[in-house]
Amino acid sequence: MVTRVVYHPIFHPLVFGVFVKISRRLVSGIALSGIVLTVASLTGCGANQAGAAATLGDQRITENELNTQVESLLRAQGLTSGEATAELVSTTLDRMITSNLVDQLAERQGISISQGELDNVRLQYLAQAGGQQQLDALLLQQGVLPSELDSVIETNLLVSELGAALAPDATPDVQGGAVFIAASELSVEIDAQVAPRFGTWDAENLTVGPVTDDVSAPVGAELGQE
Repeated sequence: MVTRVVYHPIFHPLVFGVFVKISRRLVSGIALSGIVLTVASLTGCGANQAGAAATLGDQRITENELNTQVESLLRAQGLTSGEATAELVSTTLDRMITSNLVDQLAERQGISISQGELDNVRLQYLAQAGGQQQLDALLLQQGVLPSELDSVIETNLLVSELGAALAPDATPDVQGGAVFIAASELSVEIDAQVAPRFGTWDAENLTVGPVTDDVSAPVGAELGQE
C-alpha cells in the first residue's frame, strides 16, 4: 500500500530533512533507516549461504560487507565495535538490501545515472548544508558514511527515475509507492532472504524483522569476524 511508503526512508524525501528543498524530484531518502544500515554459523538457511548476511536471487550481501559498513560508521561516530547495537546492524542491512533491489529494478528498466547527475546533486547538498564539515555531520546523524554519499545519491536518483517510468505524471508520493510495490514484488520473485542470526526479511514492508527467539544474534563482539 502507498501509505507504507511515507515511513520508508528510501521512498520518501522528508528523511532528508535539510536536503529536501534541494530537489523535489527525489522521492527517496537516505536509506537504507533514517535511505542507511545485524550480523551466524549458517545451517538450514534455505537460500542463504555460509558467510552471507542476505541473498537476493543470484546476488549476496556478505557478512564481511555488512561488518565493514557497521564498523566504519561506528568509527566515524567516535564509537567502538563493542558499542554496535542490533538496531544499527539491522538498519544497515535493511538499507543494503533495499538499495540492491532498487539497483536490480533499474537494471531491468535500463535506467542508469550519469556521473554528472551525481556530481550536480552532491554540489547542491554541499551548498545546502553550508560546507563539507556540516554535510558530513548531517550524514553521520542519519547513519550514513560521508564516503557513501554518492551511492546514496545514486539510489535516490534511480528511485526517482523508476517512479517516473512506473507512474508517469503522478505525484512523487504515488511514484514512490509504485517503486515500493515493484521492489516488494521483486523481493518475492527472487526469494530475498536474511540469515537467521540477523533477523527475517519482510518483503511486504521491505524491512529486516527481529531475530527469532531460537536464534542468537551476536552484535558488537563479532563485528569484523567472518
